[in-house]
Amino acid sequence: MITKQDFLGYDVNNIYLDNAASTLALKSVADAGMNFLRTYGSIHRGAGYNSEVSTNAYEQARTTIHSYIDGTQTDDVIFTGNTTEAINMLAHILSSHDGEILISDIEHSSNAIPWRTLFIVNEFQTNNGRVDPALIDVALTKHPNTQLVACTWASNVSGYITDMEAVYQVCQKHNVFLLADASQYAPHFRPSLNYCDFLVYCGHKMNAPFGTGILAGRHDVLNDHGTAPTGGGNIVYTSSIGTVYKPSPWMHEAGTPNGIGAVTIAKAHEMLYEHVDALKAHNEAMNKAVALAGNKLREVGYDVWFDKGENKTPTFLISAPFANNKVVVRMMNGTVEDFNKNVFCREGTFCVYNMLENVRGIEHIKDLKKAFPNAIDKSGTLISQESLPNEYSFIRLSAGLINDEKDIEYATEKLRAIAKFLQ
Repeated sequence: MITKQDFLGYDVNNIYLDNAASTLALKSVADAGMNFLRTYGSIHRGAGYNSEVSTNAYEQARTTIHSYIDGTQTDDVIFTGNTTEAINMLAHILSSHDGEILISDIEHSSNAIPWRTLFIVNEFQTNNGRVDPALIDVALTKHPNTQLVACTWASNVSGYITDMEAVYQVCQKHNVFLLADASQYAPHFRPSLNYCDFLVYCGHKMNAPFGTGILAGRHDVLNDHGTAPTGGGNIVYTSSIGTVYKPSPWMHEAGTPNGIGAVTIAKAHEMLYEHVDALKAHNEAMNKAVALAGNKLREVGYDVWFDKGENKTPTFLISAPFANNKVVVRMMNGTVEDFNKNVFCREGTFCVYNMLENVRGIEHIKDLKKAFPNAIDKSGTLISQESLPNEYSFIRLSAGLINDEKDIEYATEKLRAIAKFLQ
Protein backbone atom coordinates (compact mmCIF):
# COMPACT_ATOMS: atom_id res chain seq x y z
CA MET A 1 0.00 0.00 0.00
CA ILE A 2 1.04 3.60 -0.52
CA THR A 3 2.88 5.21 2.42
CA LYS A 4 3.74 8.80 3.38
CA GLN A 5 7.25 8.35 1.99
CA ASP A 6 5.76 7.68 -1.47
CA PHE A 7 4.65 11.34 -1.74
CA LEU A 8 6.86 13.96 -3.33
CA GLY A 9 5.69 16.70 -0.95
CA TYR A 10 5.88 14.76 2.30
CA ASP A 11 7.48 16.74 5.12
CA VAL A 12 7.68 15.51 8.72
CA ASN A 13 7.17 19.10 9.90
CA ASN A 14 3.87 19.53 8.05
CA ILE A 15 0.50 17.80 8.13
CA TYR A 16 -1.49 18.27 4.96
CA LEU A 17 -5.27 18.20 5.56
CA ASP A 18 -6.51 20.08 2.49
CA ASN A 19 -6.92 17.03 0.24
CA ALA A 20 -10.46 17.92 -0.83
CA ALA A 21 -8.92 20.95 -2.58
CA SER A 22 -5.79 19.33 -4.03
CA THR A 23 -3.69 16.31 -3.16
CA LEU A 24 0.10 16.05 -3.07
CA ALA A 25 1.70 14.22 -5.97
CA LEU A 26 3.12 10.71 -5.71
CA LYS A 27 6.82 10.24 -6.48
CA SER A 28 5.99 7.54 -9.03
CA VAL A 29 3.62 9.95 -10.78
CA ALA A 30 6.33 12.61 -10.93
CA ASP A 31 8.79 10.01 -12.28
CA ALA A 32 6.34 9.09 -15.03
CA GLY A 33 6.17 12.74 -16.03
CA MET A 34 9.95 13.10 -16.11
CA ASN A 35 10.30 9.95 -18.21
CA PHE A 36 7.81 11.35 -20.70
CA LEU A 37 9.74 14.62 -20.99
CA ARG A 38 12.94 12.79 -21.91
CA THR A 39 11.49 11.87 -25.32
CA TYR A 40 8.89 14.61 -25.63
CA GLY A 41 7.70 15.39 -29.13
CA SER A 42 4.63 16.55 -31.04
CA ILE A 43 1.62 14.33 -30.34
CA HIS A 44 -0.48 13.12 -33.29
CA ARG A 45 1.58 15.26 -35.65
CA GLY A 46 4.97 14.95 -37.22
CA ALA A 47 7.28 12.06 -37.97
CA GLY A 48 10.32 10.98 -36.05
CA TYR A 49 11.13 8.99 -32.95
CA ASN A 50 10.11 11.54 -30.29
CA SER A 51 6.77 12.22 -31.95
CA GLU A 52 5.97 8.54 -32.25
CA VAL A 53 6.98 7.80 -28.65
CA SER A 54 4.98 10.73 -27.29
CA THR A 55 1.89 9.82 -29.33
CA ASN A 56 2.07 6.21 -28.18
CA ALA A 57 2.48 7.29 -24.55
CA TYR A 58 -0.50 9.64 -24.81
CA GLU A 59 -2.80 7.04 -26.31
CA GLN A 60 -1.54 4.34 -23.91
CA ALA A 61 -2.50 6.67 -21.06
CA ARG A 62 -6.03 6.82 -22.47
CA THR A 63 -6.13 3.01 -22.67
CA THR A 64 -4.84 2.69 -19.10
CA ILE A 65 -7.49 5.01 -17.73
CA HIS A 66 -10.17 3.23 -19.73
CA SER A 67 -9.13 -0.09 -18.20
CA TYR A 68 -9.48 1.26 -14.65
CA ILE A 69 -12.92 2.78 -15.21
CA ASP A 70 -15.60 0.13 -15.02
CA GLY A 71 -17.76 0.36 -18.14
CA THR A 72 -18.08 -0.79 -21.72
CA GLN A 73 -15.45 -0.82 -24.46
CA THR A 74 -17.52 1.69 -26.43
CA ASP A 75 -17.12 4.40 -23.79
CA ASP A 76 -14.83 7.32 -24.62
CA VAL A 77 -12.10 8.79 -22.42
CA ILE A 78 -11.44 12.45 -23.22
CA PHE A 79 -8.57 14.45 -21.73
CA THR A 80 -9.47 17.93 -20.49
CA GLY A 81 -7.74 20.60 -18.43
CA ASN A 82 -9.70 19.89 -15.23
CA THR A 83 -13.15 18.84 -14.02
CA THR A 84 -14.61 22.30 -14.65
CA GLU A 85 -13.51 22.19 -18.27
CA ALA A 86 -14.90 18.67 -18.64
CA ILE A 87 -18.33 19.76 -17.40
CA ASN A 88 -18.29 22.83 -19.62
CA MET A 89 -17.38 20.62 -22.57
CA LEU A 90 -20.28 18.25 -21.95
CA ALA A 91 -22.64 21.18 -21.48
CA HIS A 92 -21.67 22.59 -24.88
CA ILE A 93 -21.92 19.16 -26.52
CA LEU A 94 -25.48 18.74 -25.25
CA SER A 95 -26.53 22.36 -25.79
CA SER A 96 -27.63 21.70 -29.38
CA HIS A 97 -30.48 19.58 -28.02
CA ASP A 98 -33.55 20.79 -26.21
CA GLY A 99 -34.04 19.84 -22.62
CA GLU A 100 -33.59 21.04 -19.08
CA ILE A 101 -30.93 20.10 -16.53
CA LEU A 102 -31.54 18.85 -13.00
CA ILE A 103 -28.91 19.35 -10.29
CA SER A 104 -28.80 18.98 -6.52
CA ASP A 105 -28.76 21.95 -4.17
CA ILE A 106 -25.25 21.03 -2.91
CA GLU A 107 -23.37 20.93 -6.21
CA HIS A 108 -19.98 22.54 -6.52
CA SER A 109 -20.10 25.73 -8.61
CA SER A 110 -18.30 23.83 -11.39
CA ASN A 111 -21.26 21.50 -11.69
CA ALA A 112 -23.86 24.24 -11.49
CA ILE A 113 -22.78 27.40 -13.33
CA PRO A 114 -21.88 25.76 -16.69
CA TRP A 115 -25.37 24.28 -16.91
CA ARG A 116 -27.07 27.53 -15.86
CA THR A 117 -25.20 29.36 -18.63
CA LEU A 118 -26.69 27.22 -21.40
CA PHE A 119 -29.83 25.55 -20.04
CA ILE A 120 -32.89 25.96 -17.90
CA VAL A 121 -31.70 24.40 -14.63
CA ASN A 122 -33.90 23.00 -11.89
CA GLU A 123 -32.72 21.91 -8.44
CA PHE A 124 -33.77 18.98 -6.30
CA GLN A 125 -33.41 19.21 -2.55
CA THR A 126 -31.00 17.04 -0.63
CA ASN A 127 -31.83 15.43 2.67
CA ASN A 128 -29.50 17.07 5.21
CA GLY A 129 -26.79 17.23 2.56
CA ARG A 130 -27.40 13.68 1.32
CA VAL A 131 -28.66 12.91 -2.17
CA ASP A 132 -31.91 10.95 -1.96
CA PRO A 133 -32.81 9.06 -5.18
CA ALA A 134 -36.50 9.25 -4.24
CA LEU A 135 -36.35 13.06 -4.34
CA ILE A 136 -34.75 12.90 -7.79
CA ASP A 137 -37.65 10.71 -8.91
CA VAL A 138 -40.11 13.35 -7.69
CA ALA A 139 -38.17 16.14 -9.38
CA LEU A 140 -37.97 14.32 -12.72
CA THR A 141 -41.72 13.72 -12.63
CA LYS A 142 -42.20 17.44 -11.98
CA HIS A 143 -39.77 18.40 -14.79
CA PRO A 144 -40.46 16.00 -17.70
CA ASN A 145 -38.30 18.00 -20.15
CA THR A 146 -35.10 17.10 -18.29
CA GLN A 147 -32.39 15.63 -20.52
CA LEU A 148 -29.65 15.20 -17.90
CA VAL A 149 -29.16 14.95 -14.13
CA ALA A 150 -25.81 16.30 -12.88
CA CYS A 151 -24.95 14.97 -9.45
CA THR A 152 -21.93 14.84 -7.15
CA TRP A 153 -20.67 11.35 -6.27
CA ALA A 154 -18.98 12.55 -3.09
CA SER A 155 -19.43 16.00 -1.59
CA ASN A 156 -16.35 18.21 -1.19
CA VAL A 157 -18.01 19.73 1.89
CA SER A 158 -19.58 16.85 3.80
CA GLY A 159 -17.84 13.87 2.25
CA TYR A 160 -21.21 12.12 1.85
CA ILE A 161 -21.15 9.50 -0.90
CA THR A 162 -24.12 9.29 -3.23
CA ASP A 163 -25.68 5.93 -4.05
CA MET A 164 -25.05 6.51 -7.74
CA GLU A 165 -26.37 3.10 -8.76
CA ALA A 166 -29.77 3.96 -7.27
CA VAL A 167 -29.71 7.43 -8.85
CA TYR A 168 -28.92 5.88 -12.23
CA GLN A 169 -31.88 3.54 -11.96
CA VAL A 170 -34.15 6.55 -11.42
CA CYS A 171 -32.62 8.34 -14.41
CA GLN A 172 -33.08 5.30 -16.64
CA LYS A 173 -36.70 5.06 -15.50
CA HIS A 174 -37.24 8.62 -16.80
CA ASN A 175 -35.00 8.14 -19.86
CA VAL A 176 -32.55 10.93 -18.96
CA PHE A 177 -28.76 11.04 -18.92
CA LEU A 178 -26.77 11.02 -15.68
CA LEU A 179 -23.48 12.88 -15.15
CA ALA A 180 -21.54 11.83 -12.05
CA ASP A 181 -19.06 14.38 -10.72
CA ALA A 182 -16.41 12.05 -9.25
CA SER A 183 -13.79 14.68 -8.36
CA GLN A 184 -14.00 13.82 -4.65
CA TYR A 185 -14.94 10.18 -5.18
CA ALA A 186 -12.11 9.08 -7.48
CA PRO A 187 -9.29 9.65 -4.93
CA HIS A 188 -10.92 7.16 -2.56
CA PHE A 189 -12.84 4.69 -4.74
CA ARG A 190 -12.65 3.34 -8.27
CA PRO A 191 -15.19 5.18 -10.47
CA SER A 192 -17.58 3.28 -12.74
CA LEU A 193 -19.60 4.02 -15.86
CA ASN A 194 -21.92 1.18 -14.96
CA TYR A 195 -23.77 3.67 -12.75
CA CYS A 196 -23.87 6.74 -15.01
CA ASP A 197 -23.72 7.88 -18.62
CA PHE A 198 -20.92 10.40 -18.12
CA LEU A 199 -18.14 10.71 -15.58
CA VAL A 200 -15.86 13.65 -14.76
CA TYR A 201 -12.92 14.05 -12.39
CA CYS A 202 -9.38 15.48 -12.32
CA GLY A 203 -5.77 14.59 -11.64
CA HIS A 204 -4.90 17.10 -8.94
CA LYS A 205 -7.34 15.50 -6.51
CA MET A 206 -5.93 11.99 -7.04
CA ASN A 207 -2.22 12.61 -6.40
CA ALA A 208 -1.30 13.81 -9.91
CA PRO A 209 -0.35 17.33 -11.07
CA PHE A 210 -2.66 20.17 -11.97
CA GLY A 211 -3.82 20.60 -15.54
CA THR A 212 -5.54 17.33 -16.44
CA GLY A 213 -9.15 16.24 -16.19
CA ILE A 214 -11.23 13.38 -17.52
CA LEU A 215 -14.56 13.29 -19.32
CA ALA A 216 -15.63 9.71 -19.90
CA GLY A 217 -18.88 8.39 -21.23
CA ARG A 218 -21.08 7.28 -24.08
CA HIS A 219 -19.42 7.37 -27.48
CA ASP A 220 -22.74 7.59 -29.32
CA VAL A 221 -23.55 10.88 -27.58
CA LEU A 222 -20.05 12.36 -27.50
CA ASN A 223 -19.52 11.53 -31.18
CA ASP A 224 -22.81 12.85 -32.56
CA HIS A 225 -23.62 15.96 -30.57
CA GLY A 226 -21.07 18.52 -31.75
CA THR A 227 -17.74 19.52 -30.25
CA ALA A 228 -16.16 22.09 -27.97
CA PRO A 229 -13.60 23.53 -28.13
CA THR A 230 -12.71 23.69 -31.82
CA GLY A 231 -9.49 24.42 -33.66
CA GLY A 232 -6.43 22.60 -34.88
CA GLY A 233 -5.69 19.04 -33.89
CA ASN A 234 -9.26 17.74 -33.77
CA ILE A 235 -10.06 17.99 -37.46
CA VAL A 236 -9.48 15.89 -40.58
CA TYR A 237 -9.75 18.81 -42.99
CA THR A 238 -11.16 22.32 -43.11
CA SER A 239 -11.84 24.90 -45.82
CA SER A 240 -14.16 27.79 -46.56
CA ILE A 241 -16.82 25.19 -47.37
CA GLY A 242 -16.77 23.52 -43.97
CA THR A 243 -14.89 21.31 -41.51
CA VAL A 244 -14.63 17.54 -41.15
CA TYR A 245 -13.93 16.52 -37.56
CA LYS A 246 -12.19 13.47 -36.21
CA PRO A 247 -14.40 11.01 -34.30
CA SER A 248 -14.70 11.18 -30.51
CA PRO A 249 -12.65 11.28 -28.33
CA TRP A 250 -10.15 13.12 -30.58
CA MET A 251 -12.77 15.56 -31.89
CA HIS A 252 -12.95 17.07 -28.40
CA GLU A 253 -9.20 17.46 -27.87
CA ALA A 254 -8.42 20.56 -29.92
CA GLY A 255 -4.96 22.06 -29.83
CA THR A 256 -1.72 20.50 -28.68
CA PRO A 257 -2.48 17.70 -26.20
CA ASN A 258 -1.24 17.79 -22.62
CA GLY A 259 0.94 14.71 -22.92
CA ILE A 260 2.61 14.97 -19.54
CA GLY A 261 -0.80 15.43 -17.91
CA ALA A 262 -2.19 12.32 -19.60
CA VAL A 263 0.80 10.20 -18.61
CA THR A 264 0.80 11.33 -14.99
CA ILE A 265 -2.94 10.93 -14.39
CA ALA A 266 -2.73 7.46 -15.95
CA LYS A 267 0.06 6.57 -13.51
CA ALA A 268 -2.11 7.83 -10.65
CA HIS A 269 -4.83 5.41 -11.77
CA GLU A 270 -2.35 2.56 -11.64
CA MET A 271 -1.09 3.47 -8.18
CA LEU A 272 -4.50 4.01 -6.60
CA TYR A 273 -6.66 1.34 -8.14
CA GLU A 274 -4.20 -1.52 -7.96
CA HIS A 275 -4.77 -1.26 -4.19
CA VAL A 276 -8.58 -0.88 -4.12
CA ASP A 277 -9.09 -2.95 -0.95
CA ALA A 278 -6.37 -1.05 0.90
CA LEU A 279 -7.84 2.22 -0.35
CA LYS A 280 -11.23 1.29 1.13
CA ALA A 281 -9.69 0.20 4.44
CA HIS A 282 -7.74 3.45 4.68
CA ASN A 283 -10.91 5.47 4.09
CA GLU A 284 -12.74 3.57 6.84
CA ALA A 285 -9.89 4.05 9.31
CA MET A 286 -9.70 7.77 8.63
CA ASN A 287 -13.46 8.17 9.08
CA LYS A 288 -13.19 6.57 12.53
CA ALA A 289 -10.43 9.03 13.41
CA VAL A 290 -12.61 11.91 12.18
CA ALA A 291 -15.49 10.79 14.40
CA LEU A 292 -13.22 10.77 17.47
CA ALA A 293 -11.89 14.19 16.51
CA GLY A 294 -15.38 15.62 16.27
CA ASN A 295 -16.24 14.56 19.82
CA LYS A 296 -13.03 16.04 21.23
CA LEU A 297 -13.51 19.35 19.40
CA ARG A 298 -17.07 19.77 20.65
CA GLU A 299 -15.76 19.42 24.21
CA VAL A 300 -13.76 22.66 23.85
CA GLY A 301 -16.42 24.74 22.13
CA TYR A 302 -16.12 24.11 18.39
CA ASP A 303 -19.17 23.58 16.22
CA VAL A 304 -18.67 20.39 14.20
CA TRP A 305 -20.48 19.03 11.16
CA PHE A 306 -20.21 15.85 9.07
CA ASP A 307 -17.91 13.94 11.41
CA LYS A 308 -20.24 10.95 11.71
CA GLY A 309 -21.11 8.18 9.29
CA GLU A 310 -19.18 5.49 7.45
CA ASN A 311 -20.44 6.07 3.90
CA LYS A 312 -18.36 9.18 3.28
CA THR A 313 -14.88 10.40 2.54
CA PRO A 314 -12.86 11.64 5.57
CA THR A 315 -13.90 15.29 5.33
CA PHE A 316 -15.55 17.38 8.02
CA LEU A 317 -16.31 20.99 8.92
CA ILE A 318 -15.79 22.96 12.09
CA SER A 319 -16.32 26.56 13.19
CA ALA A 320 -14.99 28.53 16.16
CA PRO A 321 -17.74 30.56 17.92
CA PHE A 322 -15.02 32.08 20.13
CA ALA A 323 -12.86 33.47 17.28
CA ASN A 324 -12.72 34.24 13.56
CA ASN A 325 -12.32 31.04 11.55
CA LYS A 326 -9.60 32.59 9.42
CA VAL A 327 -7.55 33.32 12.56
CA VAL A 328 -7.84 29.69 13.63
CA VAL A 329 -6.62 28.47 10.24
CA ARG A 330 -3.63 30.82 10.38
CA MET A 331 -2.75 29.54 13.84
CA MET A 332 -2.95 25.96 12.56
CA ASN A 333 -0.24 26.96 10.09
CA GLY A 334 2.20 28.00 12.81
CA THR A 335 3.42 27.26 16.32
CA VAL A 336 0.93 27.07 19.17
CA GLU A 337 2.30 26.13 22.60
CA ASP A 338 4.14 22.83 22.08
CA PHE A 339 2.57 22.15 18.68
CA ASN A 340 5.28 22.92 16.13
CA LYS A 341 3.98 21.10 13.07
CA ASN A 342 2.15 23.20 10.50
CA VAL A 343 -1.32 21.82 9.84
CA PHE A 344 -2.63 22.85 6.44
CA CYS A 345 -6.42 23.15 6.23
CA ARG A 346 -8.83 25.61 4.66
CA GLU A 347 -11.43 28.24 5.54
CA GLY A 348 -14.32 29.32 3.33
CA THR A 349 -17.45 27.99 1.63
CA PHE A 350 -15.60 25.73 -0.82
CA CYS A 351 -17.64 26.77 -3.87
CA VAL A 352 -20.82 25.22 -2.44
CA TYR A 353 -22.66 28.29 -1.26
CA ASN A 354 -25.97 26.54 -0.74
CA MET A 355 -24.31 24.64 2.08
CA LEU A 356 -24.51 27.83 4.14
CA GLU A 357 -28.25 27.60 3.93
CA ASN A 358 -28.39 23.83 4.46
CA VAL A 359 -26.03 23.73 7.42
CA ARG A 360 -26.44 27.09 9.11
CA GLY A 361 -29.99 27.90 8.09
CA ILE A 362 -29.04 31.25 6.60
CA GLU A 363 -31.54 32.69 4.15
CA HIS A 364 -30.38 33.11 0.58
CA ILE A 365 -28.20 36.16 0.13
CA LYS A 366 -29.98 38.46 -2.31
CA ASP A 367 -27.88 41.58 -1.85
CA LEU A 368 -24.15 40.94 -1.54
CA LYS A 369 -23.37 44.59 -0.86
CA LYS A 370 -25.58 44.57 2.23
CA ALA A 371 -24.40 41.15 3.37
CA PHE A 372 -20.70 41.92 2.96
CA PRO A 373 -20.33 45.73 3.13
CA ASN A 374 -16.54 45.63 3.58
CA ALA A 375 -15.83 42.90 1.09
CA ILE A 376 -17.62 44.11 -2.06
CA ASP A 377 -16.43 47.02 -4.19
CA LYS A 378 -18.67 49.45 -6.07
CA SER A 379 -18.97 47.08 -9.02
CA GLY A 380 -20.16 44.28 -6.78
CA THR A 381 -16.88 42.36 -7.00
CA LEU A 382 -15.59 40.44 -3.99
CA ILE A 383 -12.29 42.07 -3.05
CA SER A 384 -11.64 40.58 0.38
CA GLN A 385 -12.95 37.87 2.66
CA GLU A 386 -11.13 39.13 5.72
CA SER A 387 -14.22 40.75 7.20
CA LEU A 388 -16.66 37.93 6.58
CA PRO A 389 -18.34 36.79 9.78
CA ASN A 390 -18.07 33.15 10.83
CA GLU A 391 -21.63 32.36 9.87
CA TYR A 392 -20.58 32.74 6.23
CA SER A 393 -17.68 30.32 6.38
CA PHE A 394 -16.36 27.02 7.75
CA ILE A 395 -13.02 25.41 8.48
CA ARG A 396 -12.58 22.22 6.47
CA LEU A 397 -10.26 19.35 7.32
CA SER A 398 -9.99 16.70 4.62
CA ALA A 399 -7.76 13.65 4.81
CA GLY A 400 -6.19 11.77 1.92
CA LEU A 401 -3.77 8.94 1.23
CA ILE A 402 -0.88 10.92 2.68
CA ASN A 403 -2.57 10.96 6.10
CA ASP A 404 -2.96 8.49 8.93
CA GLU A 405 -4.84 8.49 12.23
CA LYS A 406 -1.95 10.24 14.01
CA ASP A 407 -2.33 13.23 11.68
CA ILE A 408 -5.97 13.64 12.67
CA GLU A 409 -5.08 13.23 16.36
CA TYR A 410 -2.35 15.89 16.12
CA ALA A 411 -4.62 18.34 14.29
CA THR A 412 -7.33 17.76 16.90
CA GLU A 413 -5.04 18.45 19.84
CA LYS A 414 -3.65 21.55 18.15
CA LEU A 415 -7.19 22.84 17.59
CA ARG A 416 -7.93 22.19 21.25
CA ALA A 417 -4.83 24.18 22.24
CA ILE A 418 -5.94 27.04 19.99
CA ALA A 419 -9.36 27.04 21.61
CA LYS A 420 -7.73 27.23 25.06
CA PHE A 421 -5.50 30.09 23.91
CA LEU A 422 -8.28 32.18 22.35
CA GLN A 423 -10.99 31.73 24.98
